[in-house]
Amino acid sequence: MQVFNQENNIDGIEIDVRLCGTGELVVFHDALTGLQCDGPSKAVVDMPFDDVQRLTYSLDSTKQLHPPLLKDVLELCRSRQCKLLLEVK
Repeated sequence: MQVFNQENNIDGIEIDVRLCGTGELVVFHDALTGLQCDGPSKAVVDMPFDDVQRLTYSLDSTKQLHPPLLKDVLELCRSRQCKLLLEVK
């Protein structure tokens, strides 16, 4: 969400969504965490949301980001009136 909140002039975004182990829909591109995040590689579908939320990845050396819930991205898009391209994996 931090990345989306920083962008002021966006017309739309594209995100990938996966179901985590406790049933929440999370924004996450890869099936395995090790491709995007630090630490051991695990399947997102096998992880409870609390563990997914603790994952971190960086866009640069100053920002630690965490995977957001789909509902939070939907709310952001609605409030900004931006388009959303959603890929369910």
